[in-house]
Amino acid sequence: MLPRRDGFGLLLLAWLANQAIGIGAHGCPLDPAILGWGPAIGSALFLACVAAAALAFAAAFAAYEFALFGAAFLLQGGTGAYAPVVVARLFLIDLGAFAGLSLLQALGRSLAEIRGARSRPAA
Repeated sequence: MLPRRDGFGLLLLAWLANQAIGIGAHGCPLDPAILGWGPAIGSALFLACVAAAALAFAAAFAAYEFALFGAAFLLQGGTGAYAPVVVARLFLIDLGAFAGLSLLQALGRSLAEIRGARSRPAA
């Protein structure tokens, strides 16, 4: 799997190529409507990446809960704990934990990069 940073980098390159081809090669006019499409396309690419991560989280959550529900059903007990309101609450709790841990991970990586940049000798 491609690391997130590399994925965003490739998206940025694809977006820049799209802009260069559209404006440079096709000679699109530089009016406000055309220029507005650049950020719109870039934002859509970013949102698509975020949605892919969110869908992966939702799919993993659903698979986990479905497996536990199946076990509760087969073991003849505990299926009441899988009422929609309970599962929805668990989803929100897990989503909050996932978001918080993702932010901590990003912060840790940023701090590690800053610390690494400070410890490198100047060229």
